[in-house]
Amino acid sequence: MQSIYFLRHWPTAWNQQGLIQGRCDVPLTQASMAELNTLHVPPDLHISRWYVSPLQRAKQTLASLGLTGEVAQPLMEMDWGEWEGKTLAELRQTDPRLKIEEPKGIYLQCPKGESPKKVQQRLLGWLQQCSDKGESIGIVTHKGVIRTALAEACQWDMTTKPPVKLNWQCIHYFGWDGHKLYLIKANIPLLKQS
Repeated sequence: MQSIYFLRHWPTAWNQQGLIQGRCDVPLTQASMAELNTLHVPPDLHISRWYVSPLQRAKQTLASLGLTGEVAQPLMEMDWGEWEGKTLAELRQTDPRLKIEEPKGIYLQCPKGESPKKVQQRLLGWLQQCSDKGESIGIVTHKGVIRTALAEACQWDMTTKPPVKLNWQCIHYFGWDGHKLYLIKANIPLLKQS
């Protein structure tokens, strides 16, 4: 079974403001980059190769950890369409479509955007292309992408609370058999530089 390690990018100003952040290419905050410069990936994970979303917040996270990786388009965050840049509270008050879509979980469809199910399909399709290499890989990506990996591994339809509470500043270890993801260990902390 191939080892797949997921890491979410560090916070941006939009994250701190609670804004829905999909394809909008918002950079990391200076504080995020400074914190990342003090951390490193545990060496016992033996990650052979890194892949990264094309969005700058993911690439900055990878670079600030002193790592290099190959950009992979399928690792991009979910397209939130018309809901991008808004808060959930704002949408709940102003957009009646959210009340219809939210209960659909993984099948939620953003107006002029994509569903988590579509994100999951592109992630799994990309993993199938990588699985012939069999090497242990690290992926720096987004919350939406990692949540779809968790949904696949735990058969979670996203209509209820997640089966595992993920710490978004930790690494999440999955196994991939070429067809299915399995959650092996969540919340592996990054280490402080000595």
